[in-house]
Amino acid sequence: MASANATAEFPPGFAAESRAHWVLIPVIVFTSVCPPLVAIRTWARHTTSGLGSEDFVLLGAQAFALATDIMFITMVQHGFGHHLAVLAPADREHALRTFWLAQMTYKVSLQLTKVALLMFYMRIFRHVTWFKKVSLATIAFLAVYLVTTCVTSVMQCTPVAKAWDADLDGACIQVAKFFIFNGAVALATDVIVLMLPLPLIWGLQLPLGQKLALIPVFGLGIFVVVVSTLRLYALIARPQTDTTYDLWSTLWTIIELNLAIMCASLPSVRVLLVRLFPSVFKNSSRYRGSE
Repeated sequence: MASANATAEFPPGFAAESRAHWVLIPVIVFTSVCPPLVAIRTWARHTTSGLGSEDFVLLGAQAFALATDIMFITMVQHGFGHHLAVLAPADREHALRTFWLAQMTYKVSLQLTKVALLMFYMRIFRHVTWFKKVSLATIAFLAVYLVTTCVTSVMQCTPVAKAWDADLDGACIQVAKFFIFNGAVALATDVIVLMLPLPLIWGLQLPLGQKLALIPVFGLGIFVVVVSTLRLYALIARPQTDTTYDLWSTLWTIIELNLAIMCASLPSVRVLLVRLFPSVFKNSSRYRGSE
């Protein structure tokens, strides 16, 4: 991974310093939890009301999230977690090129997850006109933003390859400011998606047990917002001057991405809770048929 010449130029222990576990531990944990959870959610939907558009959107989000997690593992294999300066040229190029690609898969997964949640809300509150209009407007914004930010990510450097090969002649945008902008948009849309259905949900004529069952879903949603806030703070306060070693924002990115998918999966997993705890969920609401 590190060349002999590189290690000789730095203080003892510098080349051996590693934060790879910051990436590997959350990736291993979430890849063990999220795909099975989404599979259970898909099965629950298939066996009750049948699959709808939101289910395929969330499956797409999970596919891109899994691709992102796999790329993080590949990056670690090529030195991600170690100081950029000590990496062999081939490892440095591979890690940075994969990091560049992961920026796109992360963005696609996160926006698809938010769209899936909004589609779920619209299915439940399909008779509430204002809610449908606001949700559709939010989805339209997310779609336009996704295309714009992905194109910008791809073209962040001219030539494109300069994103992973700094020795090439050319120029790049101010990537740190671009990351901060994306982090701010992610946080703002997280808050919108979390808060939008709350007035309607707590206004439903639901039994206390069913209202309490919604608490974990929105508790997790609040945690996603907290993580998104921490990620934005890390981008502002801890800029990635050492791209492969300054991993605070990367850590929060992994957590945010996968927690969002868990949050989108929990409502439909309620079907299993109904079977496991029928006394809690025995009462139905006028919206139950849409779940």
